[in-house]
Order: sequence, then structure tokens, then C-alpha cells
Amino acid sequence: MHKIFRLSSLFKLWVCLVVALCSAPSLARLVYLCESPDQGNKLVEHTEGSTACAPLNQSALNTDPRLAHASSGHIQPQLNIFEFHDAKILRPLQAKWNTPDSRISIAHFGDSLLQNGYAIDSIRKTIATVKPSAGRGMIFPYAIARTYSQYDYSSSYEGNWTSANSIQLFPKLALGLSGFAAHTNDPTSSFSFQFKTALDAGPKNLQIFLKVPSTGYQLIVGVDGLYKAINLDPVFEQQSPSVKISVPQLSDNLRIEVINTSAEPGTFELHGLSIENSSSGVIYHNLGVGGAAFNSINSQALFARQLPSIAPDVVVLDWGTNDIIYKNTVPANHAEVVLRTIEKVRASAPNAVIVLTSVQDMNFRGKNITAAKQYADLMRKLAFENDCLFYDWYRVSGGANTMRSWVSDTLASKDNIHLNERGYRIKGRAFGQALLQTLEFNRQYPQSNALEIQLATSKSNKALAQIKRKTPPNTKPANTGNLKPNSKAPRKK
Repeated sequence: MHKIFRLSSLFKLWVCLVVALCSAPSLARLVYLCESPDQGNKLVEHTEGSTACAPLNQSALNTDPRLAHASSGHIQPQLNIFEFHDAKILRPLQAKWNTPDSRISIAHFGDSLLQNGYAIDSIRKTIATVKPSAGRGMIFPYAIARTYSQYDYSSSYEGNWTSANSIQLFPKLALGLSGFAAHTNDPTSSFSFQFKTALDAGPKNLQIFLKVPSTGYQLIVGVDGLYKAINLDPVFEQQSPSVKISVPQLSDNLRIEVINTSAEPGTFELHGLSIENSSSGVIYHNLGVGGAAFNSINSQALFARQLPSIAPDVVVLDWGTNDIIYKNTVPANHAEVVLRTIEKVRASAPNAVIVLTSVQDMNFRGKNITAAKQYADLMRKLAFENDCLFYDWYRVSGGANTMRSWVSDTLASKDNIHLNERGYRIKGRAFGQALLQTLEFNRQYPQSNALEIQLATSKSNKALAQIKRKTPPNTKPANTGNLKPNSKAPRKK
């Protein structure tokens, strides 16, 4: 089956996406879109049965040459969309996306494929081509947890701290959004961040997630030589899971000192810190925890309490590798775990769009993890049955037995599981482009009620990915011009 998903030379094979614009056979109109060097970058309407094509994601390749791996089979751009079974789940996000000066929050949960930050950074940069950044999002002093940091900052600390994270079967501390927690009994302690890349200019709101002790504490926040003190009331925990402080600017360093202002012994717990701009745009939270599996959120006791504080419009549930790799099978109870996780997210963020994903092809101890395909099929089924979007990274990245080519082309680690920086950045750009493409399609076809990829075989036995769209008869796309997800969509008056 993997050959279906491998894109050969663009001059030899056209892989078409078919947009069905009418459910009545006699009135059916189809828009064909494909990777082809001799067609313009347009949506072209033809009668049913036509073999003409026009590019779908060629604009993504043109605007980002680093996605040109599509022609060699690493990325399948013709499959690079978010699928959905019912368009109503996308409409709130679409409306907010099209609203000027809106603020959109995306929470991306996952495992080690996220924690290093390369993929998320590329997602942020791809989205920033059409929407400004609304902040850096969640960070944590990983030095306390004795684990690797996200690539764009390092951390340090003073004092005696203990930590816990969501890969532990029974975490020693209650966990929240970040999947990490740090605890200290010291009367005076601190933690610091050293940023390696420039943060957005302008004023910042720092949202510090914490568990406030029974005794009084004071936080002293140091930014660029300026210091600001916050007194924490002992009953503050009953009012909010976080404290917010505004700073005029944030550059290379951020230091927060924790002081017990009571004469009595006390405890202090930290769960992370969100860096937020005061402006509109998109804030993208990286909530990856190395080694985490899909059930991790269900063990994060403070998750439900903290999630509303970042008001997510999109929640991406992006685990799976650690669920299937060791036994090369999808756990019998995995559907139950996924459904329980969806329920937990919706209980705290009922209006958020949930995105389920599949995992990439991989090899473990010299054997191919064939369960990756079964995992992709199960996650698609669960997404469609539970009003979620679905991103099929398994097939977008090439499908079965393709990890070795990622390794040989220096896009993945020799462990045949993890990508390297180049590979993660390609993955991040593909994910970001998929989001933009899906929103652009939904804008152009506002009456469509489904966007699904189905494998089929054309008369010439060439691979065909068919996008099923059902719309009322005689419905025309809102715009049949160039598909350029990196340009702003015209707004209706």
C-alpha cells in the first residue's frame, strides 16, 4: 500500500484531489486539483469524468522551497490537509480566523517529537505568514526536571526542588497543562530562563501557573534589570490556577525568585509559565512531554482547572508513538483512552476544535512498526465519529516503510523513530500548511459539509486521492482564483 502514497516524478504521475460540489449525479460538478508542472495554480472546474488537473499545494512548495521534498517522496503535499466528516466543527474557528484583530489560542499536546520545539517553531513561523504572533506560549524550567529543554531557551534554578511529569505512572505531584511540576520547601529559591532566540517585541503578560501554598509567598520577577513583586494570598489557589504580571518588554533573561514571607514552613509548586503578547494574533503552546503516551492527560489532576486559562480555540492531541512502538500493536483499550481524553478536553474547553493525528512510519530494533497503519486508520475513524479534525501524518510523510529514506536523507535519527532538526522543521511546516490549506478550502467552499481523503484508482491505474465534498446543487466556490494559503482571504461585507 505504501506505493500509493509515494509521489514519483511530477512529470510521470499526477495525484489528483477531487472536490465533489454536488451530491446529485445528474448535476455533479467536480474541481480537479493535482501536482502537475503544466497547469496553472488554479482551481479548475470540469465535468464529471474529466482528467484535467490543477495544483493543490503547489503554492506551499513555491512559498517554502524547503518543502520541495514532496517531489522525492518525503512529503505528500496532495494529502496534506486536515480531514473532517462534518464541516460544522470547523465553523467557529473559521469565523474567528476571518475576524480582524482576533486572538486565537492553539494547545498542542504530544511527546518527545514536540518537546524539543523544532516542529512547533516551524508551525508558528508558517502561521505567521498570514497571522501575527500573539506570544511565545508555555515554557517550563526543564533543568529542575533534569530533562532536555525546548531548543530556543535554557533554564537554571537555585534551591532544592523536586519534580514530576506525565510519563510517570503515578506522578509524585499534581500535574497541570505543561505535564511538568516543580516543588520546593526552601524559604528562598528561584528559577530562570535564558532565551536563545529573540522574542516578539512589545509588552508581555506573564501567566504563571502554580499551586499556591497555605502560607504567604512572594514572587519577584526580574526582567532586563527591572523587578516586580507579587504577593500571593494563601487562599489564592481557590480563586485562580495562575497569576498574571505585565512587563514592558522581555529580551534575553527572565528570573523569578520565590520567597516564603511567613514565619511558618511552606511549600510552593510551579506548573509552567505562558508568555503572551498584548496584541492579537495566534499563540501556539508547545505542551510536549518526552516519553508521554495518549493517556497522559488523564493523569494530570490540574488539567481541567488550568486549560480554560489559555482559552484554546484548537487542541491538538498528538501522541501515539509510545503507545504502539514496544509491542507493535495498537492497545486493545486505545479507543477508550482516546474517547476519555476527548471528553476531558471538551469538559474544560467545550468550544475548542480538537485535532487527532497519526504517527509516522518507524522501525524499532530492526523491525518495521506495521501497527502505524492500523493506528492511523483507527484515529481517522475516531476523529470522524467524534467531531474532530484528523491530520494523517502517517500518509503525508510517505506511509509504510519510508522511515529509512528519511534516515538516509539525513532527516531522521539513526534510531529510526525520531526526526532530527531538519526533519522536524519539515514536519512543522507541513502541519502549518495543512492548517492554512484546510481553512482556505473551507473559506472557498463554505457550503461543503465534509473533507475526506479516500484512496482510489483511476482508469489509468494512477494513484488517486479523492476529497469527498457534498454541497447543495449549483453551489459554486466562493473564489476560483489562485489557492494561496499564505495570502489573506477576502472577507465578506
